[in-house]
Amino acid sequence: FSDILAIELLLQNFQVREEKQTLGEIDFIFNYDNVTYHIELAVKYYLLLKSHSPDVPKNWVGPSLNDHFERKLNKIQARQLPLGQHRKVLHNLSAQQVHSYFFFRGCFFTHDRIHSTVLNTSKTYSYCFKNELDKNVQLKKQLHRPNWMSAVNPAQEDLPSSGTSRSITSDRPSLWINGNNEPLFILPNSWDQ
Repeated sequence: FSDILAIELLLQNFQVREEKQTLGEIDFIFNYDNVTYHIELAVKYYLLLKSHSPDVPKNWVGPSLNDHFERKLNKIQARQLPLGQHRKVLHNLSAQQVHSYFFFRGCFFTHDRIHSTVLNTSKTYSYCFKNELDKNVQLKKQLHRPNWMSAVNPAQEDLPSSGTSRSITSDRPSLWINGNNEPLFILPNSWDQ
């Protein structure tokens, strides 16, 4: 417990600007044990495009299809992490060196079982298309942003296990907690076309 008290938050959500242009925003910079750390955090959900290799980061796309894992990794490495070494940041901290790290928290979803040489497939979840939804699949809760990382959304009542496919009317991806208390994305039939 005493180690936690030794952490000093120096910057949070700090915008780095040059000549009226925002270069980016630093999530956290803190001092621990006389070392200054810069941490960038990302909470994302990525779905593997059906029949694509899980070992290619570009094949993992966001639910809206506007983003992919490779783009996120490149942006963090090329733009966000170097901000910890920006002269304005170092001047503001009176630090000579900042150690930058990226912490990714999220979930990977697949349509079918996969084998990967680079991904821990025991930690992937499922998605299905609306027309594939089995009437026997129990859907407990629908999660709405920003509650995607939560296990329970108290605003939603339990849904009956039968007829749930008729309850899903959205033409956008929706995230549910299934009967096994795991997240399940339900996608429009034309999502990947």
